[in-house]
Amino acid sequence: MENNLLRVMGYLFCHDPRAAATHVEPITGIDKIAKRQVTIEPHPCYGQPGPADFRIFLAILKKLSDYGRPVPSKVYFSQQELARLTDRAWGGKTGKEFIHSLYTLAHTRVTMPFYRNGKDEPTIA
Repeated sequence: MENNLLRVMGYLFCHDPRAAATHVEPITGIDKIAKRQVTIEPHPCYGQPGPADFRIFLAILKKLSDYGRPVPSKVYFSQQELARLTDRAWGGKTGKEFIHSLYTLAHTRVTMPFYRNGKDEPTIA
């Protein structure tokens, strides 16, 4: 599962903040290692997730890994905790940027078929 997550992350995030905001068309690519099609559908209002969204995503993954098993369905942050995990100072327009990043991540659709071990039929994730 971790390898699949890393592959999807390579397609999902655009590390140029100006270009990320303008990418609103679906992005389709073939994963060279897994030989599967990956489709990223950014929301027209938010664009493709960029560098700030990537830091929020990593903070969410870290918080989930801190919880351990079983994995909870929700992750809770204080404003200061989220700022600390993303190496930001709280204040000014940081809150609005965090909300924008969370909406961008929530509204971006990722489609990739996963194959189960020993079976030939794909499942869509």
